[in-house]
Amino acid sequence: MPIIALPFEYSAVIFVIFPKGDAVNHHLKRTDLFNCSLISRDWRAAALPLLWKYIKILCGEANEGYDLDDRIWNQLADSLVGERASASQDNIDRASHIRESTIHVWNRRTRYMVHPDTAIIRILQLFLPSQLQSIRLNLNTSNVDDRQSYLSVLQTIFPALSQRLKSLVFIDTERLPPPGPGPCRDFILQNLPKSLQVFLCYSSQSALATNSNNIFVLPELRSLELWDLEMTADPLDQGLRTWHRNFNNLAIVRSPNFSEARWCRLSPVVIRILRMLKLHAVWDNNSPDISEKSLCHLIDSCPHLEHLDLEYVTSLSDQFLAHCARHAGSLQSLEIKQSEVQFTGEGVTGGSDVLVSSCRSKRGIF
Repeated sequence: MPIIALPFEYSAVIFVIFPKGDAVNHHLKRTDLFNCSLISRDWRAAALPLLWKYIKILCGEANEGYDLDDRIWNQLADSLVGERASASQDNIDRASHIRESTIHVWNRRTRYMVHPDTAIIRILQLFLPSQLQSIRLNLNTSNVDDRQSYLSVLQTIFPALSQRLKSLVFIDTERLPPPGPGPCRDFILQNLPKSLQVFLCYSSQSALATNSNNIFVLPELRSLELWDLEMTADPLDQGLRTWHRNFNNLAIVRSPNFSEARWCRLSPVVIRILRMLKLHAVWDNNSPDISEKSLCHLIDSCPHLEHLDLEYVTSLSDQFLAHCARHAGSLQSLEIKQSEVQFTGEGVTGGSDVLVSSCRSKRGIF
């Protein structure tokens, strides 16, 4: 009885069911999807776009627990470059399937490390200008040399390979002397692509960011999370008018220039689209706080708000909880973190399903 080959389209649909993961992990752990790619040429053609959709590059101590060392990236670069050089015109090599990437440099020990940035750059240079859709960049180091190596990688990505980028996460937890996190972060802010829909920028050290106004002119942006970025709420009002009409997630964490007066200036017309809002104040007695009145104004201005996360906003009382219960009809979760004030829930009545509990400890969820 002849064997009937499974149509390519069916194989592609079936393989989507397999657990997702990064390309290197698929190969090292010989996952089911990887094993399917070894069955036949048709199955390999169907599996490769899934196997190589995402690549995670872990350097230095980020490799610990993954049984890797930095030499693997040179080996991978040699393999991908060689495959590209020998591939026929009709063949699509592995690197062509990559759409998402994580590049994580972690080196907190004071020891010499051979930086694999040359190998990373060789891999990146195989990408087409419009290929990458999502990238996560993580720099965690105490070595000054890592900063320049990382900046070289960034200069390879931006702007040449970021033309169609939809999601960008930049996490900078380096503990270095001045200029601190400035060079890498400012370079990214200078080269933000207009195609961005999701942007998260985290720094462990608060510093004035040059080029931060570029964040507020991204026409496709739907979600924004900013940590330790010194700016005012004035460009935020511009951003809410410029960003995509489906923008609904805003997080401002430890931005000392966001005083209550500036929050009151936000136009109710543009802020009403928000569904998720995170406001974390600076844990510093010298920094301006956001008043309870301003937060009640925000609640009234955001009729579609579903999730609210507040941290170290010390002016809150049961009156704010009562206001949320009466006026935040769409609110599904309210998370408050502060160490001194205890809520009793007194006066909280109305149709809201918000659960009231004590906030005596560091973290309380309502």
